[in-house]
Amino acid sequence: MGDPIEVLPAVFHALWHGHLAAPLDVPLNERALVSPGTDGTNGLTGTGFPGSGDGR
Repeated sequence: MGDPIEVLPAVFHALWHGHLAAPLDVPLNERALVSPGTDGTNGLTGTGFPGSGDGR
């Protein structure tokens, strides 16, 4: 979905904050399958994102 240098930091950020989830039994790389996280957001809105008003 774009240049890995630009995309991967955003993906790792979303994984860290629980907006995305990935299986832990496979290496994390550009071909790993990720899914929506368990925090109840769709990865585009919620706390910690620009405009969310929570200061993060």
